[in-house]
Amino acid sequence: MTEALRSALEDLAANAPRQSETARLHGHLEQIEHALRLGVSRAQIFETLQKQGFRMNLKSFETALYRLRKRSRLAEASASVTPPVRQPRERKRT
Repeated sequence: MTEALRSALEDLAANAPRQSETARLHGHLEQIEHALRLGVSRAQIFETLQKQGFRMNLKSFETALYRLRKRSRLAEASASVTPPVRQPRERKRT
């Protein structure tokens, strides 16, 4: 990728309209996962997100969180899978 193209795409992203709530949630997924592991309830996380300007209802939050976590698990699983080692074929002797 050329530097001009990279710069143009970065400018486009920086000046893009507001992100979707799910995209914003994705940006905080690591912190949300950490809070969940520490025992913080989804309802408490949802309330905190609302206080910080998130505009989704609880059901939308839970659905988005489920989908993001599922996508994250699939990405981790595919990254950890190593391709099988191919065995050399035996040559037929004539």
